[in-house]
Amino acid sequence: MKRTRGLVGAALFLMAGLLQGASSATAVPAAARATEAGPARILSESGREADKEICLRADSAGDRVLVDACGQGDPAQDLWNATPTEDGFYLLENVHRKNQGKPPCLRMGATTASVVFGNCHSNGTDGYDSKRRWGLTYTHKGTGQLRLSYTEQVRAGVCLAVTAQAQASNSDCASTPASRLNWTSSLWPGYPQRPFLGDTTALLLATHFTGEKPAAPDPVKKAVFGDSYPSLRDYLRTVSGGRVRLAGDFLQDIDLGPRPAVCPDAGQVVERARSAARNAGYRPEAYDRILVDMSASKCDWAGMGQMPGNWIVTNGSGWKTWAWTHELGHNLGFQHSHALKGCAASDNVVTIGAQCKDVIFNEPTDTMGGGGMNPYPANYRQYAGWLGPDQVQEIDADGTYRLGALGDASSPQELRIPRGDGTYLSVEYRQRLSPYDSFTDDSPFFHGVVVRIISVKGTVTNTLIDTRPETDSSSDAALTVGRTLRDEQAHVAVRLAALDPSGAQVAVESSRRS
Repeated sequence: MKRTRGLVGAALFLMAGLLQGASSATAVPAAARATEAGPARILSESGREADKEICLRADSAGDRVLVDACGQGDPAQDLWNATPTEDGFYLLENVHRKNQGKPPCLRMGATTASVVFGNCHSNGTDGYDSKRRWGLTYTHKGTGQLRLSYTEQVRAGVCLAVTAQAQASNSDCASTPASRLNWTSSLWPGYPQRPFLGDTTALLLATHFTGEKPAAPDPVKKAVFGDSYPSLRDYLRTVSGGRVRLAGDFLQDIDLGPRPAVCPDAGQVVERARSAARNAGYRPEAYDRILVDMSASKCDWAGMGQMPGNWIVTNGSGWKTWAWTHELGHNLGFQHSHALKGCAASDNVVTIGAQCKDVIFNEPTDTMGGGGMNPYPANYRQYAGWLGPDQVQEIDADGTYRLGALGDASSPQELRIPRGDGTYLSVEYRQRLSPYDSFTDDSPFFHGVVVRIISVKGTVTNTLIDTRPETDSSSDAALTVGRTLRDEQAHVAVRLAALDPSGAQVAVESSRRS
């Protein structure tokens, strides 16, 4: 999906099992926005080779972007502020330039390779906003590779790098040594997040087109606001550990006007619903989120959620809680999840490598992959701000690690193993969470650990690793005691050493030595 200023994507859960996309101009709600970080240094890993601190910095005149020894001249030359944008990128602002009253933001120059200072937002004559929006692809915690939004759209695989002449340049990620690509800073001390916390409000509308039978209102209301019923409100309260409290108002029998001749555009449905709400005396802009259930149409999708964003439309499926948990996931920045099937296996060892096949959906543990209303995985919870830093443990050494059951605040609930390309192996252990888990008590998912490849690039994509490739089903994908998962990309082997109801013992070893 291309990112354009003012536009955010919309994702669909399709009845036919296909993935499509759309866009809308609705802004991301304030609850999802992060705040400015800094000032702080941005250090190049290239300095480690000479045992020096090498900074991304401005020259003394404030006119050139340098990669040079820190601490020369004005300390502000080394300092940067990072301001998150609504589409998951950063504006990087040099403090020295700002103090001089000059345009302070790091941006692309006249060519793709060049890096210069300029305005933080386009003035209409100096190029797209995407030429000054930097995305961080984590290589490990606190360190990552910086990529421009613009180059990701027109020429993927370009990273901010240190040239042989100690200058900053946009260079090919694959052919440039990692030490010249990796940047460490307290501006990004942890993993990416789009916090969704505290009290949040929704205006829910059960709608129909003129002359058609209205949707039955009570099941729709219960599916969202119910307390003693599996509902979106209770789901959020449960999976967030009480950190999200959903409230709101419900309008029923809302007439959207004449039915369009073709499948209606979801954004237009939302605008019609907002207008109808105003006519009924409500102010939709006073709510954090607009939820619309329209009477069943000819559309081939069951629901659509703005991603990231603040509206959801269901297509006659608003009485199903899973429709809301899935589409809200899109609002929070969660893509449709995948499964990695058919990996090579021998003697209880499964290998992530060229033989594996990536299949969209077919992920029974995740509401984002066709998994009903199963609880959000650990990495979604971290991204939403529901897990603290001590509840996600990054593994950078061989050893056996304790993993608590998902929802146990006293233990790490996720282990992350860097794969060197900005993705991670994510390991979680889950116990049955009624009424949302769809599995029976004897499911392998409660008697093993779930391993996924996770990627965060503005949005989150999960890929379940099927560690039982000898069967066609993904319902036995968990890594069980005695089995080993090798990852050729990460050069690690992961083995489930032991398991009990309170947690798991996970052994991690470099596969170069195992």
